[in-house]
Amino acid sequence: MDKNRRLQHATLIKHSSLLKFSVAHLNTAYRISSSSNLVGSVKRIEKRLRVAAKKTGLLSNDVSGDAHQDTSSCIKVNGMGKATMKVLQVGNIFIQKGYKVQFRTLSIQLLDEFEITLPKDNKKKDDKKDHSDEIDMEVDDDGHLCGNEKNGGYDDGDNDDNGNDDESDNNDTPENVFQKRFVSGLELKIYIKF
Repeated sequence: MDKNRRLQHATLIKHSSLLKFSVAHLNTAYRISSSSNLVGSVKRIEKRLRVAAKKTGLLSNDVSGDAHQDTSSCIKVNGMGKATMKVLQVGNIFIQKGYKVQFRTLSIQLLDEFEITLPKDNKKKDDKKDHSDEIDMEVDDDGHLCGNEKNGGYDDGDNDDNGNDDESDNNDTPENVFQKRFVSGLELKIYIKF
C-alpha cells in the first residue's frame, strides 16, 4: 500500500495483556481507572494495607533487614492517562492520614494495530451504515498515522498520480498498520505504618 494513501475504514485491533498473573501482585497492587470511585478506592487500599500489616507484623521478628525494603510492606497504586489526577488525590489522602508515600511518573510505549479494509468500487459512498468503530486515517512518508478528518481535503486514494483509477488496490483484503504512542502514568507507593 502506498504510504501517502488515505486509510479508510481502519478498525483498532485490541490484544489482551501479556502480563503474567501473580497472587502476590493481587494483594500488593491496585489499579485506578478514570471511572474508579475515589472513596471506594481509598477503602480498598486501606483494607489491603491492613492485610499487609498483619502479614509483615508476623514477619517483623525475622532478621531480614528494613521492613520498608520488603515488597509486601507497600501497596502500589497505578493510574494511566486521565486517572493520574485520581492517583494524586489518593496519595494526598494517605499523606494526611500519616502514611509514607512515594510518587513515580511513568511513560509507557504502546503499539496500536489497525486493520484497514479497502472498500470496493461498487459500494456507495453515501451508505447510512454506522461506522462508529471505524477510523479514517492517513499514513505519512514516515509510516505514521495522522489525521482524523472525514473527507477533509484529503485525496481518497482512488486515483494514482496520473489520475487513472487504480483497480489493483480496490479489494477487500485487510491490511494491518502499526502505530506507536506513549501514555503517561503515575505509580504511587503507600508504605505500611509500623
